Amino acid sequence: MRVSQAVTVAKLADADALLASTGRIIGTPDLPQGCRTKVTTEARDTAKMLLNFSGDLLRVLFYGDHLRAAHQMGHLLGLKVMQEA
Repeated sequence: MRVSQAVTVAKLADADALLASTGRIIGTPDLPQGCRTKVTTEARDTAKMLLNFSGDLLRVLFYGDHLRAAHQMGHLLGLKVMQEA
C-alpha cells in the first residue's frame, strides 16, 4: 500500500445500500489486531465520517478516486449510495 495514494473505500451496508468514501493513504500500521492488510486513510470531512460511519471496519479499498463509478454502479443495481465523508 503506497502512502499518499488516492483511494476509494466501499462496503455493502445491506441489501439496499452501498457506503463509499474517498481519501488518501497516510499510513500502514503494523498492528497484531484486525486484518492482515491495514491502512490509515485521511478523510475529507472527519466529523461527517464519524457521524455517518456504519457497520464494522471491514471495507473494500480501491486505488484511485472511483466515487462517481460507485454512484453509477449503485444506480444500475438499485442501491442507495451513501457517501460516508
